[in-house]
Amino acid sequence: MLLFVLIACSCRKQMTVDLPDQQHKPVINLLIAKDSLVITQLSYTGTPNLGPNTQPWTREIVKNATVKLYENDVFQEELQLVDLGYNAVYKSTLRAKPGANYHVTAKIPGYPEMEGRDSVPQRVVVGEVSMKEVPSDDRRGRANVSVQLYDRPGVKNYYRIRLYEQISVQPGNIVYNYLQPIPMISTDPFDILFNKKERNEFFTNDALYNGRSPRFNFIAVSELNFRYPLVVEVTTLTYDSYNYLFSAFMASEKNEDVLSEKVIVFNNVHNGFGIVGGMSIDHYYAKK
Repeated sequence: MLLFVLIACSCRKQMTVDLPDQQHKPVINLLIAKDSLVITQLSYTGTPNLGPNTQPWTREIVKNATVKLYENDVFQEELQLVDLGYNAVYKSTLRAKPGANYHVTAKIPGYPEMEGRDSVPQRVVVGEVSMKEVPSDDRRGRANVSVQLYDRPGVKNYYRIRLYEQISVQPGNIVYNYLQPIPMISTDPFDILFNKKERNEFFTNDALYNGRSPRFNFIAVSELNFRYPLVVEVTTLTYDSYNYLFSAFMASEKNEDVLSEKVIVFNNVHNGFGIVGGMSIDHYYAKK
């Protein structure tokens, strides 16, 4: 046994592999929603050495960039920096239009100019959105939620569905409403991805139902037993925004599993990393 160990150790050979440097590269994080202001954040990859009190999750935010916005290849404006101290974003004054194409450039001193482009898709027509509470085997409320989409024929469409409860609080004479995400389980027997596991979002494309009216069914789980209205969020995505969000979703699912193949998050930014993607977001109350 000792001889075997000595032979095995003597057979080791050290090799040097040149890997591309992915540290401290600029990143654009921009998802453009219809009827909303264009707001983007710039940062760097990796965790730079910002001092002895730097936390492992600290990101270095870029505050000295020049960010320009183009609509249908026509220059519109330079996005203005909104410095929040611990964070910063670049913000437009105009709102994104459905069907328009957007091109964003970002110049950081010392780096090549980054750019990305995408369009804002037209919203999908949504049919019946309903819910029915069902018996639960724990203290949480459960409900069957049904969502019908009218898919546009002849084009490739991409969707994301999320569920919320609209929580109302009244700290005085003013009522505040906010959306609290709740988990859901897909009831589609062919949906191997979900496998009866609770998740906060569902992705699909129309490869199997182009031009038809599919109905998606979920089991919603509520810690508050559905005391508040249930809101269904339906997001129409472009090819780029779908691939970015879905790959990020899959990365969070699989990259923590040592037995799973690692997932690379989609990127469409030239001379950098990140996403410039378009989406149309709509909310609907589920009828009981």
